[in-house]
Amino acid sequence: MASQSGKPLPTCSENGGSMIDFLVEFRRECRRNDSATRLLILSYAVSLKGWALIRSSVRGFHNRLPHRQVIAFIGLDHLLTEPEALRAMNEAGVAVNVISRWPNTFHPKVFAFLGTDTIAILSGSNNLTKRGLTSNYEFAARIDIENTRPSRFMEWLDRVERVAEPLSPRRLASYLSEYGSARRLRRPFIATTRDRIRQLTGKSSPAARRFTTAIVEVMDRETGTEGTQIQIPMEIVRTFFGLKANTSRSFVVKNDDTGDRRSLKLTAFNNNTARLSLFEVNREARPCVLELWWQGAELHFRVVRQATNPGEYKRHMDVCVLQTRAGSKRFALLRS
Repeated sequence: MASQSGKPLPTCSENGGSMIDFLVEFRRECRRNDSATRLLILSYAVSLKGWALIRSSVRGFHNRLPHRQVIAFIGLDHLLTEPEALRAMNEAGVAVNVISRWPNTFHPKVFAFLGTDTIAILSGSNNLTKRGLTSNYEFAARIDIENTRPSRFMEWLDRVERVAEPLSPRRLASYLSEYGSARRLRRPFIATTRDRIRQLTGKSSPAARRFTTAIVEVMDRETGTEGTQIQIPMEIVRTFFGLKANTSRSFVVKNDDTGDRRSLKLTAFNNNTARLSLFEVNREARPCVLELWWQGAELHFRVVRQATNPGEYKRHMDVCVLQTRAGSKRFALLRS
């Protein structure tokens, strides 16, 4: 890279070492740069609060001179970028592109002001988030390079543009679904004790949706000759589904991983057992965990297999502290 100067931005400030100077430098460049025709924003992760911190500066840069462009390349790796931030940037006139097809993680944090003769680059460890711009202990630097001949920076930028995907309504909707699932899974699980279950519902009285999430261990061998039937503990039947013994009910359920919807029948018997049949929990999938939750009026489920997702499987099993009897399958009931 044909670097002419490198000016480190301060990393320590009077309010405890927050990297506010990066934000100050960016805002100053937006106000003072009269030669750049394009502003490029490349970030591993973006939050709505982070975008709000620079929105007015970006708008000022964009509107001060005619024919200016603001183009963003935002990573979707690890589902950390907030969908609402992408939407807000797009609505503000930013040409938003997303990166999800890079061979590995798309991890840059670069703000580049491209002019005919020079390029001003602000780059460091700051993500485009509120903490990344105001409170984390970060480091960033400013670099000015010539734009009169090909450079390694422009070659690198060309690679980014080749794998970038313009943000379309369909792509945003798809990412919104992925992000929602990941956010739900990242929430802390707090299981309810059996005493609390009985206190809330009574031992035998059905109380539909008193609990919003149920987690059930699916053991290697349960019931059914085809290997797709599982036993549901009666505490889940009563407090999550709202059924009592010797009854049955059909529910429309959605597989949250595939989007498939279908009707399932849950049957509770007089011998204090209940059964549900799901082809996703066949013997090849076991051992696994079945997670069920109400999303509004709709019932969703996921199957977490030990073989393919051991970390998440362990996380679910750690919260399953209830058992019908010693040695039986474990389960948990959660409240939102």
